[in-house]
Parts: sequence; C-alpha cells; structure tokens
Amino acid sequence: MSDYAKYNTFKQWMLDNYEHPDWENINHSGCENGVSGLIYYSETNDIYDAFADELHDILSEYKDMTGEMPDYIVKNLDSATQFKNAVVWFVAEWYADEYMTNWETNHDEAAA
Repeated sequence: MSDYAKYNTFKQWMLDNYEHPDWENINHSGCENGVSGLIYYSETNDIYDAFADELHDILSEYKDMTGEMPDYIVKNLDSATQFKNAVVWFVAEWYADEYMTNWETNHDEAAA
C-alpha cells in the first residue's frame, strides 16, 4: 500500500486500496478508529508528502463552503507530523462521504 508514486491522486490510491466495507467504515467511524494504510504517522505523512496539493485543494473547498478550517486540523497546527496526519484523515473521510453518497445514490436508482 505504500507505493504512492504510481498514483496521480490520493483519491485514486484510496479507490485502488479500499473495498466497499472499508469506505463504509471510514464514513461511519472516521480514520481515528484505525484504517489500514492510515494508522501510523509514517504512513499519513508519506501520503501527505505525495499528495499535498490535492489535499489542500479539498481543505480549500471545505473552507469555501463553511468559512473555516476543520477544528481538528486547526488543533494540530503545533506539530507538522500531527497536522499532516489530520489533513490526510480529513480528506480520507471527505472522500469516504463522497463515495458512500454516490454508492447509495446508485443503489437507490437501481432499486427504483
């Protein structure tokens, strides 16, 4: 799971490395409860370094929507390691919400 260079985006890395139950778990419980590939600071810091522009684009989108940065990212500004981890978790949870919304929409349409 650590060969980030072969991926153009963090989102693609996630799509290639997680199955539906993983997405569901991230969406419902967040990354804080332990998600393979997103547990250790070494993992999340490597992800941050590989995909920083994309991650910050999502943060900017969130800030544009809400007028503020996510609280748990702001709380981690004192440590670069913890900040990077918080940003990666935030974006992973953002993508999980997007994935589950699309999945539910597609399954609702199929059932109709």
